[in-house]
Amino acid sequence: MHYTKDGEDSPVAKGFRMHNGIMRNSKGEVWCTDNQGDWRATTPLYHVRKGHFYGHPSSLVWDPKWPKEKDPLKNAVRRN
Repeated sequence: MHYTKDGEDSPVAKGFRMHNGIMRNSKGEVWCTDNQGDWRATTPLYHVRKGHFYGHPSSLVWDPKWPKEKDPLKNAVRRN
């Protein structure tokens, strides 16, 4: 999520299971690790980019383009 100084929020990216660390470099780019777990055997390091999907389907229920009648946990999805 991105939060403005006025307290407004907007989504940046989705598909994280549980981020374990977030960092921003000197260029303002955001990086994070995602937690290893039942769906992933390793802990990846992601360069977080606006609008990208990072693999964990449960976050798709908040995507306005995702069909309301589909359970994202029962459907295959592609990562960007």
